[in-house]
Amino acid sequence: MEWDSYTRHCNYFQNVENSLDTTHVGFVHRDQIGAFDGRVDCPLVRAEESDWGITFYATRPSGKKFVSQWGMPNIFHLKGLPNEPGVAGVREFLAWWVPIDDARHHQFGVYQVQIPAAAAAEYQQRRAAREAKRDMLHTELAEAILAGRLRLADVDPARTDLVRLQDDVAQVAQGRIADRTRERLGRGDRGVLLIRALWDRELRALAAGRPLEQWHYDPERLQVTKEL
Repeated sequence: MEWDSYTRHCNYFQNVENSLDTTHVGFVHRDQIGAFDGRVDCPLVRAEESDWGITFYATRPSGKKFVSQWGMPNIFHLKGLPNEPGVAGVREFLAWWVPIDDARHHQFGVYQVQIPAAAAAEYQQRRAAREAKRDMLHTELAEAILAGRLRLADVDPARTDLVRLQDDVAQVAQGRIADRTRERLGRGDRGVLLIRALWDRELRALAAGRPLEQWHYDPERLQVTKEL
């Protein structure tokens, strides 16, 4: 089991929507282990309301599929990209996005990695060595890139968390609070559209004094899967 956290300098709902935009993985993270190429293997997605929030499905032209679960109001359960070669497939994790103020938020994450017991100590050593090399904060690098003082391509991936940096650039570049008035949403945004609809419905109910949905988690029904 692993855990971590970080602060991102934009509104937390931008990270919420990022989690339900699986299409971005094939563009923003396509150089990562286990990622797909967004130009030739971009998934078709669908999303439906569940007892916990949203069940999100994605199927790529190659036939590979995954299912993720969103828990209202701010939890995501999925199987994500592996973090190094040789680890048995994906990392399963839970993420929480918590606002600090309108322009900053914190993410907390818990990860489960499937490793044979005999290999656990070696894996932990590799992880510690990898973390020790990361002497550049992804948040500071993102600010330099967005200010034009640095190029993403010039960053040494061994010295920072590159996935976090890629998401920093993509999300913070939208503005501290994204302007959504000129959006052109498409099929890949079905999860984004549904999470907005659920939040809108529940906030309107709260404002009007009506009962809110009683969300609950059922691990038997709300499975998560991913095919690499």
